[in-house]
Amino acid sequence: RLRRDALLELLLAVELRGMQGRPMIHATGLPYALRIRTNTATVMDLMLVDGDTGVLVDDVVNLTIDEMVTLHGLELTGQTQAGLRLSATGPMADTPVMLMHSELHQQVIGVEIDDHSAGGAVMFEAEHCHFDDVQLGVDLFSDASGNLTMCRLFRCVFMNGAQLLKVRRGATNDQLIMAMLVGGDFTTTGDAIDAQGTSVVETAIHVHHSLIHPAPGRRAFLVGPQDARIDFHLSENVVWGDVDVTEGRLNRRLWCWRGLGKPDRTAA
Repeated sequence: RLRRDALLELLLAVELRGMQGRPMIHATGLPYALRIRTNTATVMDLMLVDGDTGVLVDDVVNLTIDEMVTLHGLELTGQTQAGLRLSATGPMADTPVMLMHSELHQQVIGVEIDDHSAGGAVMFEAEHCHFDDVQLGVDLFSDASGNLTMCRLFRCVFMNGAQLLKVRRGATNDQLIMAMLVGGDFTTTGDAIDAQGTSVVETAIHVHHSLIHPAPGRRAFLVGPQDARIDFHLSENVVWGDVDVTEGRLNRRLWCWRGLGKPDRTAA
């Protein structure tokens, strides 16, 4: 389906595949290059250049149970807002997306997660993805209720950018948040991970088997505030920089196990 505000919109079960390398799609002057509204879409081996957003996944129609939008072998570059934007709004809205073996370059935000669902969820998983010259790798905002907002990064690389992950909640949010990083290599010019929770419901930050290297004098982790319900779990990481966790009586867990680090200080 062709639209005036995008090059292509996917509404049905469909596979979109580039052949013989990565065909290039320019979206200069458009809000997005590709919009996906079905969980049975598979997009492979394309290069999306410019536009406000490279791929927008929102208002997804779940044609089958437990199937995710699959994005594989993409190169997203030069977007002015976000390379990939995931959004869910309204009752039982679900946006499940898997991004694999892809590259994101020259963006303000690599992946933007915006969850306003009621009883629904935004579920994002990335594996073997490379962020280069992206100022904020993942911007996760949840003002949802009744379910889970999730972001999981496996074996990803982040370099030449300010911050890997930012987690924020809306004023009325009571949705669980899970952010998990496994087997990554993350180098930032600012604080690497900044996650702010709430006293209403749990915010889980789990990081395992990763290298986390913020700039000198900056923090690897900034987690809080003191009255939030935080589940903070680190295991077998190598960390440079400060680990700053504001802990209160509502914290479920503060567990750091078998890690190596060179912090200026560790505050909890």
